[in-house]
Amino acid sequence: MASASSVDLAKRAGASSGDAVKPGDVRPIGPWKIRVLSATHDRLFGKVPFDRPPSQAGLSAEAAYSAEAAAKAGSAKAKPPQRAADWICGEPLAFLIEGNGQRIYIDSGGTPMQLPPNESGSRRVDLAILGMALPDSRARLYAALERLHPRYILPSHQDNFFRPLSAGFQFGSLTDFPSVQRECAKQNRSRLILLDYFKPWTLPAAVNPKSQNPNPKQRVKSQPGNGRQSQAPQS
Repeated sequence: MASASSVDLAKRAGASSGDAVKPGDVRPIGPWKIRVLSATHDRLFGKVPFDRPPSQAGLSAEAAYSAEAAAKAGSAKAKPPQRAADWICGEPLAFLIEGNGQRIYIDSGGTPMQLPPNESGSRRVDLAILGMALPDSRARLYAALERLHPRYILPSHQDNFFRPLSAGFQFGSLTDFPSVQRECAKQNRSRLILLDYFKPWTLPAAVNPKSQNPNPKQRVKSQPGNGRQSQAPQS
């Protein structure tokens, strides 16, 4: 379940099916209700990367993103992007997932012009997974946390994805985790966690579902990337 361009990309990579969604859509999947929300992409060196329609992506007939181009290719199966010029940004989306008494917000980054939904008057979000790859995302972090009031914060999209997964987690060159820690510490009501690749973690149930305030006595510190929960340093 993703934007139309993401579903198309997944199918080109071998996925058998996909559900293309847009902001405002709601999908029930098992015990979960998934709300699709608007999002923006971080700017890289002042502009959104690959922000162009499929027709301007410089793709071959087989690799073009539109269904029309794929149909023109006849029996040839459309291929995934092979080079940087083949990629497009597509439509960024965010998601609010609710089920089994838990609420999880997910986005991959954004700009201060597009913030998460204001949940301050609702039951707190249990887990906020927020992309932190670039300065735009870090600039909006405090405001995003003020709206979501999450019990746990998992900063994502920080890894150096040019390294093989077998090499383990390493921060990307444009990330700034100390800045993320400082912004989270200002909230003083959420636990900051980091996970290494392939390290499972279970979201704890809220002690008091009505307030969902973390117990300060249970806050612990750990080193980044070890898969344990980490409390942001106190300011």
